[in-house]
Amino acid sequence: MPKHTTLNHNHVEMMGLIGMGNNPMVGATVAVAVSVEEAMSK
Repeated sequence: MPKHTTLNHNHVEMMGLIGMGNNPMVGATVAVAVSVEEAMSK
């Protein structure tokens, strides 16, 4: 696993949290994408 993945992953989660506040649909979509990515990386 590349070193930058963890940093990028945290950034994606933060974007999801910010998006959830401004636009629930965008935040939810990002959250689902992150969950799928986590499931596939295991």
